[in-house]
Amino acid sequence: MNSNVEADTRTRLIIERNGAEMYSTAVSFNKEKKSAYASFYLAADTVGMQLYSARLIPFEGERNLQNNSYNFGVEILDEQTEVVIVYKVLHPDLGMFKRSIESNKQRKVSLIPINEFDAASNDASVVLLYQPDGSFENAMKVLEEKELNYLLVTGRHTDWNFLNTVQNSFSKKNSGIVENVFPVFQNDFDLFYTEDLSYEKFPPLADFFGEIDFAGSHEVLLSQRINDVNTGIPLLVAFSENNTKRIVLFGENIWKWRAQSFGTEKSFEKFDLFFNSLMQYLQLTNRNQSMDLFYEPVYNANESIKIQVKNYDSNLNVELNSKLVLRLNDSVGEFPFYVKNNIYEVEINNLTAGRYTFTVEELGRDQKQYGTFLVVPFSSEQESQRPNMNDLQRLARESKGVEFYEDQFEEIKLELLENPAFKTVQKERNNLISLIDWKWLLGLIVLSLSLEWLLRKYRGMI
Repeated sequence: MNSNVEADTRTRLIIERNGAEMYSTAVSFNKEKKSAYASFYLAADTVGMQLYSARLIPFEGERNLQNNSYNFGVEILDEQTEVVIVYKVLHPDLGMFKRSIESNKQRKVSLIPINEFDAASNDASVVLLYQPDGSFENAMKVLEEKELNYLLVTGRHTDWNFLNTVQNSFSKKNSGIVENVFPVFQNDFDLFYTEDLSYEKFPPLADFFGEIDFAGSHEVLLSQRINDVNTGIPLLVAFSENNTKRIVLFGENIWKWRAQSFGTEKSFEKFDLFFNSLMQYLQLTNRNQSMDLFYEPVYNANESIKIQVKNYDSNLNVELNSKLVLRLNDSVGEFPFYVKNNIYEVEINNLTAGRYTFTVEELGRDQKQYGTFLVVPFSSEQESQRPNMNDLQRLARESKGVEFYEDQFEEIKLELLENPAFKTVQKERNNLISLIDWKWLLGLIVLSLSLEWLLRKYRGMI
């Protein structure tokens, strides 16, 4: 907030939603304090795009009131996630999982021994199974019954005979030999966004050597390199079954990766973002919509309104062959989407100021998404009544002019009267039109003379 007042001035900043006051605070300005900063929190009580208005109460004598209000939107996402880590053996990986996942303040992690899992799993959104063995049999049944998404981590303490029989998604021919496996990043992975964290520099993970077979479709994010040989064996894999999502990490000691990332980046941020992208993928349980909308909550009345959509299939792969349409304010008319840069897009122009709701629908499929945005009146002249002195002075210099201020009326009057460029100029213009060019008048004269001759002839005057 900025002001150019000279005296002490007090006012209030008010934040409103749908006409209801959500927050307010006192604001003061003076000759030395030309700007003010306000930091506040708003209750995230409703999921979706919420439109707010920030309004500064005018003070006495204020001339420009157009810039006293500002509209903005906040998209509220339900990211509250309860993650349960189930383990039997204690390992440094467990502490790494908890710290990395809880770096996102929307997620809470509980470490549960396998013998206590049943009583503590009711509120879990995602489960992490660490090196399961025969004692995990009941836990695996609970996951299947509740259709809970899980991340499974294997290692030297994993019972592969049990794991090969308790689930049918994948199997491993366990050689009984522990190998150090290095990660190799796969660029064609597209289930969710992730980037190469220079995995080739990461230390190896430990796991039993053996071929891994998958029964269904799957996406490999990292594969294994053993003794400088790219084996093509999966190291980190994501896949889905029915209504559930699965991720499997074939190796222990991932805590070393986080430490290596910190040594390179001087921060855990990049690695924690990577690991939380795994959690975000697993959090998408029983997804009843397959569209993501991208748009601004507030538009100016003179700008083009652009709405983008990412459409996904059942495996969260980007789908570009759908027929999407947009309906505005429940109208019958439709705006068709077109594909641009691997995303659906529609552009709407010439909307008047007001609040609009819209529906994005995929034709031939029962998939809809809803949104709302605000169009506000806008004029660049209303944003500020203060002139741009730098540009005006430069214009005066380059045009060989002179700058004047509002208290220099006599000076500008004298300049206009004495400047030879502004002397009074009289111009005379003569416009000569030939009578013969006026054909209708010439015709009228000829007709009149003919009528006179006929009348004289008729009366015997000729």
